[in-house]
Amino acid sequence: MATTILSAIGAAEGGQVGASLGSIAGGLIDNVLTQPSAAALRVQSAAYGEAIPRLYGTIRVSGGILWSTGLKEEGSGLDKLGGGGGRTYSTSLAIGISARPICGVGRIWADGKLIRDASGNLSVAGAIRTYAGSEDQAADSLIVAVEGAVGAPAYRGLAYAVFENLQLGDFANRVPQFGFEVFANAAAPTLGVVASDLFAAAGAAVPDASALVARVDGYGVGGGATLGGAIAQLALIEPHDPAVSGTQLRLRPPCDAPTATILEADAGAYAGARRAETHAWRNVAPQRSAQQIEIGYFDPARDYQAGQQRATGAGATRTTKHYDLPAALTAGAARTLAERIARDAEVARATRTLALPYAWVGIEVGDMVRVEDDPRIWRVRRAALDGMVVALEMEAWAGSAARTAASPATLSDPGRVAPNPFAAQGPTVLRVLDLPAFIDDGGTSPRLWLAVSGDSAWRAAEILASTDGGTSYASLGLARTRAVIGTTLGVLADETGDRWDELNSVEISLVNTDDWLTSASSEAVLAGQNLAAIGGELLAYRNADATGPGRFRLSGLLRGRFGTEFATAGHMSGEGFTLLDPARLLRADLGGVSLGASVKVKAVGPMETASAVSAQSIVLAGANLRPFAPAHLAITRDADGTIRMSWIRRSRIGLGWPDGTDVPLGEASEQYLVTLTPAIGLARSYYASQETLAITPSQQIAQTGALVGAAQASVAQVSAIVGVGPATTGNI
Repeated sequence: MATTILSAIGAAEGGQVGASLGSIAGGLIDNVLTQPSAAALRVQSAAYGEAIPRLYGTIRVSGGILWSTGLKEEGSGLDKLGGGGGRTYSTSLAIGISARPICGVGRIWADGKLIRDASGNLSVAGAIRTYAGSEDQAADSLIVAVEGAVGAPAYRGLAYAVFENLQLGDFANRVPQFGFEVFANAAAPTLGVVASDLFAAAGAAVPDASALVARVDGYGVGGGATLGGAIAQLALIEPHDPAVSGTQLRLRPPCDAPTATILEADAGAYAGARRAETHAWRNVAPQRSAQQIEIGYFDPARDYQAGQQRATGAGATRTTKHYDLPAALTAGAARTLAERIARDAEVARATRTLALPYAWVGIEVGDMVRVEDDPRIWRVRRAALDGMVVALEMEAWAGSAARTAASPATLSDPGRVAPNPFAAQGPTVLRVLDLPAFIDDGGTSPRLWLAVSGDSAWRAAEILASTDGGTSYASLGLARTRAVIGTTLGVLADETGDRWDELNSVEISLVNTDDWLTSASSEAVLAGQNLAAIGGELLAYRNADATGPGRFRLSGLLRGRFGTEFATAGHMSGEGFTLLDPARLLRADLGGVSLGASVKVKAVGPMETASAVSAQSIVLAGANLRPFAPAHLAITRDADGTIRMSWIRRSRIGLGWPDGTDVPLGEASEQYLVTLTPAIGLARSYYASQETLAITPSQQIAQTGALVGAAQASVAQVSAIVGVGPATTGNI
């Protein structure tokens, strides 16, 4: 009874092959025929208890998440209010790939983007380790660190991959949909090897499948697929029939040569007093045959993306039968398969039943027989013993030659795949800058600005810093935005005026030739556009004229911006150029680091190790806390010899144009250092707490022994944090 019920299920779920499986003597495959699908390999799951697919050959799979640390927020020490980078997110996770051992993992995609090439180069920040699924593999070091040596699973017998600190900025700060190119076997396996492994995995007796010699480039069984469904699906790729010899199951391909010729006189036998019914051949109603056959598959020529090929049969209906095969096929092979299934469906519409005497009990499912006076070859699809009567259900057989004959229709175009270029990230170019305050955010701690760039494949780099001479490094976060940096190709001449420098220009060579410098109007430059650092000077430029790949000549300059008038002289060729766009820079506020301390900084790319990357050293001067030099210094001498000086204070905060209010002080108290350096004699210093100072004759005599004659005067604002700032000078 079990055989009869399963035969009905098989006919409904698996077609004629399913009916054959359901009719195996003794019910060796007593299972609902749920067939594997390609969708089960394409969808990444994190559901508890979700089956990990069994993979064969070479195929692409998404896998299932086994373990994860969850999202990790990063960026400690970096700008949170608009500087480049901001907050970043990463995760560490393990993804199951195959429920049977594999040979290795090739390319990896994330959300369809290639993130690891065939050579193992990564284009995203993070690390990946793969495990082949051996029975003695050790637990991953990260999982051990998180779970402990006792509780860390090793996932023995399961192939999986571990991503450590995978940066998610390129994937909308979420775990992406992965795709793994898996080499499950060293070479394309035969269907016999696949079938035998599936039986063994199900705990069933392994059949003799050595006769199945067709090879499949790649195949996977995932989701809720059953053993019977998988074997029935394999029969679509290489037709075969189950046969039982005693208790041994054999999977054998059809043979064109008939094993027997049945006499017409035997067609009709008695079961007791009842004559069993027999029919001559007839055509099945056309509704049972699909007009179109569609084959879904994985196309290796298109990075294993979903492909579909279609063949049209000669049936009278417009129905379509779709087969979603989790197999790697060429477009031509998929088209040939669709045509063969459509052709077989038409031929197999001719069926015949026979009731034979007990002498024919040796006929098996899959046997080819002839019937006297009938030119056709009939394939036995069901054989049953009813009393002493052998009941056969047969379908017409087109012959193996018709199935495999090449024809122009098998030539098929797989279609185009969207370009998915991959280039391994090269070295990171790092600039560590201690700059005066050029943005108004009220910062009160020393700050470093970090600019990183690289070649066109540059994606990201982790910034590490050390304040103990390089003994230990702490992460400042991940840099994901490429800054525009370069070097000067000539010497920028000095210019001390406070107007546009229309005389001088400088040529720049950029690190990345894909970057571009643009010109801007005078109004835009005055509003803050095109600000750059060259050496110690901050300047802005109005004109950027391209002179070659990655080369620009800058002119129409505003010099000595943000209190850097002192740095307009002394430029050299080969100085660093950095475009000061806060959206492209990282800023690190180092409140716990003392001024004057040496800080080592290094940028480590995805394919680099921290120990192999050299560090840049900088002495933390706190330039962002340094007062600007006062402006508009005026010096007069009274008739009695009193020297009177006045100036205008400039603040490093409140950089806008406030209406109706004075600019903020920006320091704990207002104090200035005034220095007089006579042409002959020693320099003398005075302190002032306001923007004027009068040095009387008695003060001059007390300090110098005489009235001060010709001398140079300088005025600098004093900071309680960084000390004396740059000075403004004048002559007496």
